[in-house]
Amino acid sequence: MSKSGPKRRLGALLLLVHLSGCKTMQPVREPPATFLTTEAPTRIQVRTVRGEEITLMDPRIEGDLIVGEIRDQRNRRSGVEWRAPVSDVTEVRVPQNDAALTLFVVVLVVPAVWLAAAVVACSDDRCS
Repeated sequence: MSKSGPKRRLGALLLLVHLSGCKTMQPVREPPATFLTTEAPTRIQVRTVRGEEITLMDPRIEGDLIVGEIRDQRNRRSGVEWRAPVSDVTEVRVPQNDAALTLFVVVLVVPAVWLAAAVVACSDDRCS
C-alpha cells in the first residue's frame, strides 16, 4: 500500500464530515418577514403565540401571512398548506451547521466506532 492511502482516506473522511456536518435548528435574529424575503430558505420551524412548533417547506410571505407546506410527523411533505399572520409567530428557526455537535461526532463517536470494530475483529484471536 502506498503512503498516500491512509492520508487520502483521512482527507476523504474529513471532507465528508465537513460537507455533511451536523445541523440543528437555530433561531434567526431578523424579523420573520425580512428573513423569509431576503434569504428564501427551503425549510423553517416556526413557534406561534399558542406554543405550536410547526415545520414548513418552501415558506414565503404573502401580505402579512407566513405561508408554507407542513411537514408531517415522519418529516415528509404533507400536502397541507399552513397560513398564519406574521404577528402570531414568536420565533423562526432554520437548519444551520452546528460546529460543536460535528466536532463531538468526529472526536468521540467516529473513534469509538473504529475501536468497537477493532475489538470485534480481534475477538476471535486473529490479531494475536
